[in-house]
Amino acid sequence: MPDPRFDLVVDAARTLLAEGSTPTAKAVASHAQVSLSTYYRLVGTHATLLQAAGHTEEPSSHERLIAAAASLLAEVGMSNLLMDDVAARAGVSRGTLYRLFPGKSHLFAALAESRSPLSALSGILKSMANVPPAESLPVLVQGIIPRLLENRGLLRAVLA
Repeated sequence: MPDPRFDLVVDAARTLLAEGSTPTAKAVASHAQVSLSTYYRLVGTHATLLQAAGHTEEPSSHERLIAAAASLLAEVGMSNLLMDDVAARAGVSRGTLYRLFPGKSHLFAALAESRSPLSALSGILKSMANVPPAESLPVLVQGIIPRLLENRGLLRAVLA
């Protein structure tokens, strides 16, 4: 039979989440009036509890920086892309930005890797390995065009 304190802990997490911030394990345990060791015995991991309470994870700093760089790149181009602007748009400190991406070239490489149209085509290429080029090329082009259009700023920077 499940421990009824689990529901108390989940309710405590929901209450704290409703206040507007992501609560720590210690805060949830305290609010549910259980020890921290009991808390972990009941929920396993803090992430599991937050998920059970209906909390969805926010994108990581890395993901937010990539998204911010992509949108700024589309707006201002590579030569006008400032690392401080990327950090501000992503809502992270300069220290976090430079810890994850020591320079613009590192950020650009990660952006190119994550937004590359070739990664989207790998499945198509594998499935059409034995198909003649006259048949496979139109399918590849149809697969690559939407991905290129999503990332115009990156494409523009690569071609420049």
